[in-house]
Parts: sequence; structure tokens; C-alpha cells
Amino acid sequence: MHETSSVEISIRQARTSDRDRIIQLHSQSIQQLCTADYNPAQIQALLEDKKVYGAKSWGDVVLVAEYGEEIVGFSALMQGTVSAMYVHPKWTRQGIGKCLLQAIEREAIFRRWQWLFVKASITAVPFYQACGYQILHPTQMMVARREWVPCVDMQKQLLVTINRQRLPSRQAETCWQIVQSCLVCLIVLVAIAKMMQWFLPR
Repeated sequence: MHETSSVEISIRQARTSDRDRIIQLHSQSIQQLCTADYNPAQIQALLEDKKVYGAKSWGDVVLVAEYGEEIVGFSALMQGTVSAMYVHPKWTRQGIGKCLLQAIEREAIFRRWQWLFVKASITAVPFYQACGYQILHPTQMMVARREWVPCVDMQKQLLVTINRQRLPSRQAETCWQIVQSCLVCLIVLVAIAKMMQWFLPR
């Protein structure tokens, strides 16, 4: 495990040239971090599944975390779901996963999504719970078209964060409504003054 700080980790959009390194990190993470929760057949199916589908199944948005020029983690977002969240085994418990997840959540907020969902591995459930996700129900998924792998459906509400971000624009809208009302009142007063000029004796 490396000793580092969040300042030294940078997060950016993944590039096409990152593909092989991401796939390698993905496989190493599954092989070394998931063995306590999945049997050898399930691990092998997960590895085969990643080799077959690779980047195709990651998502609409793919982010990588870098330490220097080394990719130490990646995350992905697809249609309101966290479709990938992996950190290299050497770099766990350094806050990298949390940084990646927060970056994905910011992207979801930017898209005005109120909820974010994840089909979490058994291994990752404590991590997501620590980041504010709630368990919906245990489930399973078919991997490599032959092996059922248990996982957990989880969700997090982003509505509160979205409302806070919209607060400044709502305040501006309220101020503009007040200005409009004042302008209407001024126009009415001017109109009344004009009418009075016509009816008052000269």
C-alpha cells in the first residue's frame, strides 16, 4: 500500500489510449480484492466477462485517477447508474475510491439526476454504505453467460445536493420577479398620472 495524499491524485476523463491499462487494473482488482466474497468459478467468470466486453460496458462517462503517470483507479457512469468503480489493490484505503465516486456524483448532479444507483459487489457494499448509499435488496447477475454472481442493488438520493446548487438561481429569479413587479407598478402610476392630467381643469 502506498502512502499518498488526495492532493497528489488527479482525476480526468479517460482516453482511448488508457483502455489496456484500465482493463489490467480492472482484472487485478477483481483477482485480489474479491476472493473473500466470491468463489473461484465466479472470479473466473468475472474476469472472462471483462475481457469480452471491456470498455463497451463501462459507461457514458469514464474517469481515471492518476498518481503521476500511473492509473490507480477508474469509475464510470451509465444512465443514472455507477457502472464501474475500481481501485488498484496497491492503492486501496487511500481515499481514491471516494474521490472517484464524488466525481461521478458531480456529473450526475450536472445532468440533474435526483438518484444514483449501483449494482454493488458484495466486496464493495461497505464502501458504498460509507458514502451514503442505501441497500435496496440483494440480487444476482449472470456473468460470462454461465455463472450467477451475487450482488446488492443500492441507491443514493442526490436531490438535496441539486436543490442547494439551484438555490442561487432561484434567488436571482425571485429578485427579478420583484423588479418586474416594481416596473409594473411604476407603469400603472405613470398611466394614472397621465389620465389625471386629462381630467383635471387647466
